[in-house]
Amino acid sequence: MTFAKVLGNRSKTGAVDAKMLYTLHVLLTEEDFRIPEIDEIAEQLEKEMEAYAEDHEKTQEV
Repeated sequence: MTFAKVLGNRSKTGAVDAKMLYTLHVLLTEEDFRIPEIDEIAEQLEKEMEAYAEDHEKTQEV
């Protein structure tokens, strides 16, 4: 469910959007959101697992 629906906001005007964004701003604190860290080792492992899965599928078809 979106934040707008939780507030019961179904109209789309600049003033309504501004009020909704302000309400969201007031409710959130810095602890509520953060930028996720990228784990380079996990990213590389995921790529290698995908390549392995593709190769495995090809060998199963033969």
